[in-house]
Amino acid sequence: MAMTKIHSILLAFVVLLLSSSCATTYYQVASVKSTSPMRQTADKLVYEDANCFIEYDFWAQGGNATFTVTNKTDKDLFVHKNRCFLVVNGHAKDCDKTSEYVLSNGTALTEQLVVIPPGSYKLFGEYSILDQVFTSCDLSDKPTKRSPAKIAFTEETSPIHFTNVITYSLNEDEGAETRVYNDFYVSDFSNYPESQFISTRSETTDCTGATKIVYQPYYPLRAVNKFWNIYVPKEGYFY
Repeated sequence: MAMTKIHSILLAFVVLLLSSSCATTYYQVASVKSTSPMRQTADKLVYEDANCFIEYDFWAQGGNATFTVTNKTDKDLFVHKNRCFLVVNGHAKDCDKTSEYVLSNGTALTEQLVVIPPGSYKLFGEYSILDQVFTSCDLSDKPTKRSPAKIAFTEETSPIHFTNVITYSLNEDEGAETRVYNDFYVSDFSNYPESQFISTRSETTDCTGATKIVYQPYYPLRAVNKFWNIYVPKEGYFY
């Protein structure tokens, strides 16, 4: 009886593994629009004011909310990290606090500052935008190439709004800070079968003087204003 029970448990486990291995994987891609003045290039979204560039590339699982700040001036630029936030649907997350600035006289400031020298940049933020799949009765969770799944939003109807709040100054003293609000919202969610999300393509390398063809992963939907999440539909729900 004991062996029979063990065999039954093992058989059930094998069936579970087989069924899960046969599950079809899908990807949800979110498109992002900005309500702040920005320009989009092939590899970044760029906000610019008189003193700095702030640049984004959201493409990652869950959305990469990190950003770079580039100092355009000929003086040091000071980013006030304890006054920088990622705000998603009203929920504010503090910027990381790993640096503290000390004045030349040895006095530590009550604020924690990051100094960016002229003509250089630094990276900020350690967050994702949305680490779960959006679900709706109007969005099929089992799309095909012939039957795509997409749901679009206006700024007013979007379920996801987020803002990067960046505070900086051009001197090390408190006061006279500039606060930048980079506002975004998700303009659509699209679901894709795995075959449409990821592919491979050949690339020619000539590192040793000989022509060699290698196949690399390729993401045809990739864009700096998009991010993605992976899911497996089951009984009408996302897992």
